[in-house]
Amino acid sequence: YLFTILISIILIFSNMSNVKAASATISVSSSTSKVVVGNTFTVTIKISSSTSLGSWEFTPSYNTKLFKLTSGETPVVGWVDKDGVKSKTYTYKFKAIAKGSGSITVKSAGAYGWNKSKLSISTKSKSITVITQADLEASYSKNNNLKSLSVKGYSISPTFNKDVTKYNVEVDSNTEQITINATKADSKASLSGTGTHEV
Repeated sequence: YLFTILISIILIFSNMSNVKAASATISVSSSTSKVVVGNTFTVTIKISSSTSLGSWEFTPSYNTKLFKLTSGETPVVGWVDKDGVKSKTYTYKFKAIAKGSGSITVKSAGAYGWNKSKLSISTKSKSITVITQADLEASYSKNNNLKSLSVKGYSISPTFNKDVTKYNVEVDSNTEQITINATKADSKASLSGTGTHEV
């Protein structure tokens, strides 16, 4: 009899050790990972859970020497009035005010499920790099040459040369469209004007 009771107790405690507390995640995402001083960017903070949320709170945390909050609720104290809600999203606007790199995250985070049980919280941050306009321009390509230029099905005149900026193409009188193909000499450069064009 005592042996049976002892085994029952062991089984009860072993089952309890396999029970995991419900959890929630507060994640941070941004419209960009790099921004120029003086510009604004959008940050989204989302709390989500595999079980129904009841109430939650957190405070956005960031380097005030690099970022200035221009809009958004802080601190956040939220709740729902119906079962089945598993996520809630908050949007913030920040202005970059100085060069550097910093993270936007949350602090003082806590949450309860719909059944009033405390949720285990994990948080994720977003790193943002702030650069100056001079830094941005220094990253631009210094080579604005084309590597190739052609018109599909036709010859261009003169023959392509990176130093020539004007070309002629003779097409049939009933031609309605042409396709321009080109490649750039520097992968960092931008290229426009290719594709199909009406004539």
